Amino acid sequence: MAKTTARGSSRAGMTLIEILIVIALMVALSAVGLINLLGRRGKTEVDSTARQMVGLLRQAQSYSMSQSSSTSWGVRFWNSTSTAPFYAMFAGSEYSAAGEAGRYRLPERVFYVTSTLASGATKDIVFSQITGAPSASTTIGITSGGSQISSTISISFSGLISF
Repeated sequence: MAKTTARGSSRAGMTLIEILIVIALMVALSAVGLINLLGRRGKTEVDSTARQMVGLLRQAQSYSMSQSSSTSWGVRFWNSTSTAPFYAMFAGSEYSAAGEAGRYRLPERVFYVTSTLASGATKDIVFSQITGAPSASTTIGITSGGSQISSTISISFSGLISF
């Protein structure tokens, strides 16, 4: 914008106020974008973890139904306080580290909902051979730390696994 001085000459440029307004708008737009990006990341992590857990439960159920290794299969959910929380598929009617077929840590920003799995507690779901019926009907909740994003995995007595 051209400014006319007292001598009649003009100077082109922006005033300090105009520059500050542009910077403030840029900061506000960046903040909104960052908040949306972080929220989407938490949702993606929770959804991805829930899908992996359901996939592992279904795999253990399938192995039990097909009598893979001539035994039952199960999944342990462990809300450990001394190590990172994890879930693991295992062979046998009871969990043992030797029978683990895979162990998966929860992502850094994903946690078990303590109303479904208390801090320091474990929950084992063992599927019976041939029928694939679970040892218990239960729910496992996971959430993204510090947000309202969560997912609940349900296992029914009939063997239906959903989230």
